[in-house]
Amino acid sequence: MTIRAFWLSFIVCLTGCAAPTLSLEGAKAYAGFDVRQFVATRFTDKQSVSRGDLTYYTAYFNEVNNRQLFRPIEEITNLCKAQDGELTRTTQYLDNPVAKSFPNPTAEAFSAFAEARYAYQKNPTQLNRDMLLTAGGTAFSRAEYFNTAYDSKGAMKGYEAAARTEAYGTFQCLNKLDRIKRWAVAISPLGFVKKQANEGLSTHELVIEIRPL
Repeated sequence: MTIRAFWLSFIVCLTGCAAPTLSLEGAKAYAGFDVRQFVATRFTDKQSVSRGDLTYYTAYFNEVNNRQLFRPIEEITNLCKAQDGELTRTTQYLDNPVAKSFPNPTAEAFSAFAEARYAYQKNPTQLNRDMLLTAGGTAFSRAEYFNTAYDSKGAMKGYEAAARTEAYGTFQCLNKLDRIKRWAVAISPLGFVKKQANEGLSTHELVIEIRPL
């Protein structure tokens, strides 16, 4: 591990060290719980807030350390296994709150150019002509600077690693023998909070909603 990787990982823990992810062996102690009891019991650390049946878990992550993004699905999976069940995903979560938080430099450039062209056509002054010539490039550079300042690549890399492993969506726990449903739950990213990089380090936040169905 490089020095930068070490600090990227370390800063996540400084920001929010959640309770360790429950192992399969540990989940056996909760084998008699339904999913509502389990979530209400397990997600009580400082990164979790409950509102009735809804639990909101804030995962801190960056490009190197994204373990907290996996905690909800891993614990729910281990609960199902501890009950001699198999967790299956019934609905895929398709949205990407991280991508929506960062501008697309090319799209920003085209939009700025279109606005400048409209202004010049409506009022062909020298100022508007100068704006027409520079608007696209300025918008592109501004978006790229923003994305670099907030480490968009690191944020996307961390989030997409979790999304690819089916960490989010709706799930049901089926008995292995008769395939009867024991319970169901939805795990969905609710909001993303980007953090500005400090000497190349960023620690972003993803609020994940855990909702028994």
